[in-house]
Amino acid sequence: MTLQTAYPEESGIPEQYRELYSRTEDGIWRLTGIEGIRTTEETNALETALNHEREELSSLKKLVASIGKKPEDLAAFAAEHEQLVNGLAETREKLDSCTEQIRREKIEKSLRKAAAEKGVRTEAVNDVLARAAAFELLDDDRIIIRINGEELSPEQWLEQQLKQSPHWLAPSKSAGAKGFAGTFKHHYSAPASIAEIISDSWNNNKRS
Repeated sequence: MTLQTAYPEESGIPEQYRELYSRTEDGIWRLTGIEGIRTTEETNALETALNHEREELSSLKKLVASIGKKPEDLAAFAAEHEQLVNGLAETREKLDSCTEQIRREKIEKSLRKAAAEKGVRTEAVNDVLARAAAFELLDDDRIIIRINGEELSPEQWLEQQLKQSPHWLAPSKSAGAKGFAGTFKHHYSAPASIAEIISDSWNNNKRS
């Protein structure tokens, strides 16, 4: 009696060997009770995979032969290519870092210039520079900030910002001194001479 690896019905399995079979998802009773034995389907799947690998290997050998290179030469070329790619990525990273540094320096320089022109206190310049990240450096070298869909230059932005942060401005000493002098001059007169005091007193006594 020859045993099969699969039976469509359990009744077809010799009774003394039924415990070696299990029903699979497709409803077939397959031999699973003996370790190391593959089913027909498993064997076919393995053979198909092996044939696929053989075909790929054959295609690769033909490709290498057409190029005229040995496998070890191609391996060395692949390693060199990978090294070049890694070096290019590192160079690009450094370039991006330098570009970002130049961008920030240009923006900060523009903000410092605007702050000086608007009379921002030295102590408040850092507050102005803290907004540098919100600005953009365009391809035409213009520096802008986008607010509510509008593009503003550093000078325009700072002019608006000073209305909200007037404490950034340095106090106008000349205007304060001028105002005080005018007020002092208006409310104060130099004391009269002794002769004028005596004359005023004499005239007052004469009228009385």
